[in-house]
Amino acid sequence: MTQAKPAPGTEKKMTDDEIIESIGAYEFGWHDSDVAGAAARRGLSEDVVRDISSQKNESEWMLEQRLKALRMFEKKGN
Repeated sequence: MTQAKPAPGTEKKMTDDEIIESIGAYEFGWHDSDVAGAAARRGLSEDVVRDISSQKNESEWMLEQRLKALRMFEKKGN
């Protein structure tokens, strides 16, 4: 049986914490901790990409993919 929807305009807005809680834990396989991102310098440059990749112990091919993406991003401009 489905729940009735509240009348328009009477819905309770969820707080950010309630939204996060409703999402639950990630359960679909691999994920990275944010240690590399948290320790990274500000901005986006080749040095930053190389530093994050190093902290994550990524393979050379992954670093090359990230650098390729960075070059494409830089060509795109603002």
